[in-house]
Amino acid sequence: LSEKPDIRGKRAWIGIDVGRTSDLFAITWLIPQEGWWWLDGYTFVASKGGIDNKIKTDRIDYLAAEQHGEGEISSLESGIIDNDR
Repeated sequence: LSEKPDIRGKRAWIGIDVGRTSDLFAITWLIPQEGWWWLDGYTFVASKGGIDNKIKTDRIDYLAAEQHGEGEISSLESGIIDNDR
């Protein structure tokens, strides 16, 4: 799929995985379309201990994900997830 479908006003199932210090805070949504399902999400990444270490440990390029608008890395000095975001 080259572009995201218009999901405004559609029925959705939403999941939330709450993390704060060394985990992720993730929000995902599943939306039925005609003949298929749209699954998407957004994540907040804790950077406590350094984002490079987190990338190496999890084997996920969080910097690339942030650049693609799929999430954001904590900018707090403590590295914990900013609940105000």
